[in-house]
Amino acid sequence: MNLLNRLKEMNEIKKLNSDIALRIICIDGDIIEGRYLSYTSELNNDPEEAEIEVRDLKTGGYIGIFEHEIKSIEFIS
Repeated sequence: MNLLNRLKEMNEIKKLNSDIALRIICIDGDIIEGRYLSYTSELNNDPEEAEIEVRDLKTGGYIGIFEHEIKSIEFIS
């Protein structure tokens, strides 16, 4: 998945901000539901891979998910 392109597509439908809840389905089958916090490009990240950060809806904790781990992203709200 190209994370940046997918987030741009989603941003055209709904402005991505901390009020937007997302369901991220990972390649390993994990499903993470959280509020969008940020996107970090591979140029500004170590290791050099794009990453999305969300606040978990259940625990309130912060979760960073690398691009290679993501199968799909969709809106919850």
